[in-house]
Formats: sequence, C-alpha cells, structure tokens
Amino acid sequence: MFMDFKYTRPGSKEQVQALATLSFLIGMWADFLTAEEKRMDQVMALEAGNS
Repeated sequence: MFMDFKYTRPGSKEQVQALATLSFLIGMWADFLTAEEKRMDQVMALEAGNS
C-alpha cells in the first residue's frame, strides 16, 4: 500500500483503490474481532458452568 502512495499522484485510481482495500480489511478485522469476542464469551460461560 505504501508504494501506491509513494509513486502515484494524489487522488489517483491506485490510491483510491488502496484506501478502499484498507477500509475493507479493517472492516473485516472488526467483524472477526466481534465474532471472536462472542465465541470467547461462550467459552467462558461454559467454563464457569463446569466449575
């Protein structure tokens, strides 16, 4: 992504695409972390129930 900004003009198609990709990946990361938090909450509830 750095190269998309270093060697292209500001506002170019490559820069816009790189930002769109970054935004998408951050959104996917957030979705993953939300799902992981729910999964871990379920694990903790099961462990608490077995104690």
